[in-house]
Amino acid sequence: SPRARPRGMAPANLPKSIAHGPSALEVRAFAHARVVFPSPSHPSPGEHHASRACVYNARASDEETYDVIIASGCDVLACEIDLSDSNVDRGKENALRPTAVSETAARRRRLESSSTKREIQSISLSEDARKLLMVDNYGVVDVMTRDVGGGGKFGDGSRLAAVGANDVEGVGGWCGAVTGGGEDGKIYVAKSSQRVVDLYDGDRRVRRIRTLLAPYDIELTAVGNGGNVFVVAEGHQLAVYDDRIAERGGCSNRISLGYNKPLYAVSTSRTPGLESVIACGGAERVVHVLDIRKWGAMERWRNAAKFDITQLELSTSSPGFAYVAGLDYECMCGSWRTQKSDGGFSFRADTRWMGLHSCKTACGRGDVLAGWAESGHVYALRTQPAIDSFRHA
Repeated sequence: SPRARPRGMAPANLPKSIAHGPSALEVRAFAHARVVFPSPSHPSPGEHHASRACVYNARASDEETYDVIIASGCDVLACEIDLSDSNVDRGKENALRPTAVSETAARRRRLESSSTKREIQSISLSEDARKLLMVDNYGVVDVMTRDVGGGGKFGDGSRLAAVGANDVEGVGGWCGAVTGGGEDGKIYVAKSSQRVVDLYDGDRRVRRIRTLLAPYDIELTAVGNGGNVFVVAEGHQLAVYDDRIAERGGCSNRISLGYNKPLYAVSTSRTPGLESVIACGGAERVVHVLDIRKWGAMERWRNAAKFDITQLELSTSSPGFAYVAGLDYECMCGSWRTQKSDGGFSFRADTRWMGLHSCKTACGRGDVLAGWAESGHVYALRTQPAIDSFRHA
């Protein structure tokens, strides 16, 4: 398969939202809280690249309170964290220092347990944060639905349904699932040990796509607004699939990256006008940014992390920035366009990362980033573009 040639795009060829976007982010709030699980067997190890953390805003009118959801073993918990504007301290090497939040203030609550009582490998939210998907190590998906219009949270009378219980086979391993917005969105389930992606319409499997290599991550794109195009990190290759294509197993294209080193994390852009931009990273410690419509590498941010990249999120409010975490304790925010951490920030957890996720703030002008560490600590921060950092033509 073809290899993406490293060709940095000139400013004139970059989309305006990136070329004229902010050159720096400011952190308006940064907090952390310890989540205590009901039994001492937590946290469960999971796969080292699995992401078992999500964050969302339950009330559109509340700019400062967000719910962080984490999963360990077969249990799913949520905690509410206040991200009101506050002074953020910096410590050694200018790393951010979070404000501690008491366990009472964090308002921890237990949401649900896996219907199969097996270890949950990943959790994810639909684009409209209406559905929460919880996938066990055999690919059985528990779908929790909340009332978005009424400002309901997951666990407040949420409906729960199991998908894929009749398709358990082989041995267990990492599994991930994604779904689009809407009430009847299709569900895509990637199963690493079986090397397949199963497509479900409701609780019925309608298609099985066999991947060339073992999948490590899966993400839906916003291309075409139909929720049909998704990307899969397969070994050292990034594959783009369209479930409307019958030929070639639905694979529209694939590209080799990482010099035979596996890709562990994929993130797709949700910024209007940049729906075809995708970022991925893995053992090579490089963030590859590609445009799947032009099928070329826009940029490569080399040495973005000290160790293997396992968690990656593209910023929505500042399209040229990305949040990166690896096998060490550090989380880095930097510009993939300039390939530097200038204008961004970094902070450290006390143990390895078990998940990382970002969402828009309620007003849409910034990002909320949340991560969960193996110690049980949840870290959450709120960012927005620095007012005086926008580039001008």
